[in-house]
Amino acid sequence: MYRLSSPLPAVKGIGQLLAARLETNGLFTVQDLLLCVPYRYEDRSVFKTVAELELNQTVSVRAKLDSITSYYKGGRSIQRGRFSDRTGQLNTIWFNNQYLARSLRQGRDYIVSGQLGERGAMVQPLAEPAAADTIHTGRIVPIYSSSLGVKLGTVRRLLKEILDGLRLDDQLAAQLPEGTAGTDLPLDQTFRQLHFPDSQKMIELARQRLALEELLGLIVESRRLKRLWRQRHSALALPMTAAAQQAQHTATAQLPFNLTRAQQRAISEALTDMARPYPMNRLLVGDVGSGKTAVAGLLCYQAVLHGQTACLVAPTRVLAQQHVATLEKLLPSLPVELITGSRAGRGSRASQANRAGKTGRDGQVDRDGRVKNTRQPRLVIGTHAVINQLRQLQPGLMVFDEQHRFGVSHRSRHLHLEHQPHVLTMTATPIPRSLMLTIFSHLELSSLDELPAGRRPVKTWLVPSRKRRAAYRWLVDQLGGPDRTVQAIVVCPFIDPSHHQALENIAAATETHRQLTAELSRLGADNLRVELLHGRLGKKQQQAAAAALYDQQVDVLVTTPMVEVGVDLPAAAVIVIEAAERYGLASLHQLRGRVGRAGQQGYCLLFSSGPTTKARQRLKYFTQTTDGNQLAEYDLKHRGAGNIFGTEQTGFGSLRFASWANLSLITQARRIADQLPAEWQSMIKLAGQAGQTKQAGQAASPKQDNNRLLIAPS
Repeated sequence: MYRLSSPLPAVKGIGQLLAARLETNGLFTVQDLLLCVPYRYEDRSVFKTVAELELNQTVSVRAKLDSITSYYKGGRSIQRGRFSDRTGQLNTIWFNNQYLARSLRQGRDYIVSGQLGERGAMVQPLAEPAAADTIHTGRIVPIYSSSLGVKLGTVRRLLKEILDGLRLDDQLAAQLPEGTAGTDLPLDQTFRQLHFPDSQKMIELARQRLALEELLGLIVESRRLKRLWRQRHSALALPMTAAAQQAQHTATAQLPFNLTRAQQRAISEALTDMARPYPMNRLLVGDVGSGKTAVAGLLCYQAVLHGQTACLVAPTRVLAQQHVATLEKLLPSLPVELITGSRAGRGSRASQANRAGKTGRDGQVDRDGRVKNTRQPRLVIGTHAVINQLRQLQPGLMVFDEQHRFGVSHRSRHLHLEHQPHVLTMTATPIPRSLMLTIFSHLELSSLDELPAGRRPVKTWLVPSRKRRAAYRWLVDQLGGPDRTVQAIVVCPFIDPSHHQALENIAAATETHRQLTAELSRLGADNLRVELLHGRLGKKQQQAAAAALYDQQVDVLVTTPMVEVGVDLPAAAVIVIEAAERYGLASLHQLRGRVGRAGQQGYCLLFSSGPTTKARQRLKYFTQTTDGNQLAEYDLKHRGAGNIFGTEQTGFGSLRFASWANLSLITQARRIADQLPAEWQSMIKLAGQAGQTKQAGQAASPKQDNNRLLIAPS
């Protein structure tokens, strides 16, 4: 009798050498081996008589062995067998398989599986004694990865031995709650149908059952982490007193726009969290231009009112500077400082210029850009440099903009502080709601699901190459209007042209800048100013280009996808995306959100360099919808999850059996998780939990600790 926790050496047929070989692949227990599901199957379940055999068809024949001979020819041994049934005789040939010749017994019935060759014989067929329950022939046969380092026949025999003697604990043997269609397959039958299936349908049900088990484990673990977060961490409560409410009302009333209902809801949810004695851990998801910065600014304002420093961390210097300028305008009474890798001081470009080489506001930042150990409340905005100075800042609130751009180590640095801050992370990446509630179920969630009043949908076109010049003429008309307040952005995937043959036709920013300048001159638009901005420019060049953009001294910006993250150009009305087929729909959606942000009509022109039919269909779909969630779901279904959501950084990115693209199963898993008993545990270990089934004291296997897939997923 075997249990899931039984060590593999306890299985009949596994000696020390085989056990050591399996351990090198991270397989220590019966459960580990059972979870090495086949990467494909061969259907050998079709039976035919000898007379019915056709060339090159995989079939099984039940026949009696008439003779078996073995001889050498050309330096190798050859085994010839002759089988017969009531309809005729079947010749078989094996090479270098003397063991088989010794094991076959003349006069016995066998099941032979293989293909009939042109010479009228089956070459290298499989043969095993005729029985009702075969493992190599006469059925759908599992094929395992060669990376296990074990012969396929041996793997099947071991799994047959295990499954015939498997006994599950009562908790694991229990079925999931009733009413969960397609999930009522018991776990012991799940394993049997995975390795020795009765039909293709049973394979699908078994794989779905394991996928569901994995998703349920993820959700249960996420909820456990949320509970632990609240139990193990404490924070200074920031209650909404009458004075705080009045100040919040005044600040909101002074905004140059009305908050949307979604913004008001998100602020209320976050303020409720911040009033509790344990730290907020909330994710704010909002489409491009939905007003996340305003939400973050008002929350930071509340922290400062309570005598706490707030930190807003942005992934780039340009975005940090933009946040400073925006929040100084929205909340003029909020003290704001800028800290980047090379500059520290009060925020706006004007104030930075006036304070160049001087200390920051009230002497809080020294000449080297280090924050002095002061608790004077203010909002500190910056890049990773802020994270490196958290011990001096001791913030009461931390805001991460575009959270997937920061590694786990950066986002967890605050956990080592003496006092835990409240944490708000923001992202504009469109994520289907069912997926979002699963991947980030260890966080509280707020969603900005409406755009500010006056925002018009961006008109989007997929422009054929033959109309490029016409598109440039149209662009000149848009930029050359009487008020000259419109700006355009041209985005290229590369900085310089690629020397790789497969990529040499992909647009590069430097080359596009040169060609566009020449084309505008040919069209008589020499007065239009074209600027180049990319990551390899020096810091001073980047800052000068950004300043010229904000001051509207540039008409056309040629750049790379670096503008995808939060760059706010109110005058930008047109964006041209080169080689659009190379971007995911989520990235295209964020790029498109860079234009039309001040209420003007926005336009997005897509150019594609020789797209496939599928790529053209995907881009066509992009032109037809501006809903970020619909675009994300479309990308999931047609491109897979990939790293589009930065899921590796959540700790739950690596799935062995489930798929982030299966939104219906994810939704079902969330519903079932609410019905599970408190003591329920998944038998499938998540990434980061691998190796927990090892015997105590054994060294960790790199392959197991990395949760590497030993078999191809379904």
